[in-house]
Amino acid sequence: MDMEDPVTRTLHCSSQGLFSHRGLRKARAADTVIIGLGGSAGVAADTHEARIKTYTAALTHLPEYWLVGVGAGNFWGPWGRRSQFVMHTRKYGAGLVGAHNSYIQVTIYWGLLGLLALISIVYSAYRCLPKKCGNNPCSLAVLGVVVALAILMLQDHRLSFKGYALGLGILIGMHYWIWPAGETQLSERIAWKTLTERGTAA
Repeated sequence: MDMEDPVTRTLHCSSQGLFSHRGLRKARAADTVIIGLGGSAGVAADTHEARIKTYTAALTHLPEYWLVGVGAGNFWGPWGRRSQFVMHTRKYGAGLVGAHNSYIQVTIYWGLLGLLALISIVYSAYRCLPKKCGNNPCSLAVLGVVVALAILMLQDHRLSFKGYALGLGILIGMHYWIWPAGETQLSERIAWKTLTERGTAA
């Protein structure tokens, strides 16, 4: 099987010259299809390569930001423009990219104290989770949202993403109003209340 890059192969075939007008039209149509099929693979390769480069850049610049950070504005400004976070991709061209990890990005912004603050927030959210979800649909749904957001933090650096605030708000609301005293099963609370009322009536 020919494993040559589809775009390169297409341009090479087109440069051979198809002398008939009909043949040229067919070649152009084929070129479009081949380039379209190769596009998604190219984007995936760019994404994977960019993540590796950003993690490498984070390690390279670690001595510059680990203690107090460089500041969010400075990262997207002068410091960032002269750092290794400036990369070139086939889809977007040259530009400044984030760390693709919320913990790394916060450390770059605000250093060790910022990282500890983020970890404390994540730990507080973890403590809001119920000890047992059982088969309560509401509890399981919130648990799924929290797990999804926790995984997203490991591969996304956009702290302004509204999903984080929404998920945290839902979790805190469930903790204080739906899961009081660590209870997660509404049916169990109703059953206990009914049993108590019967005992009092007797």
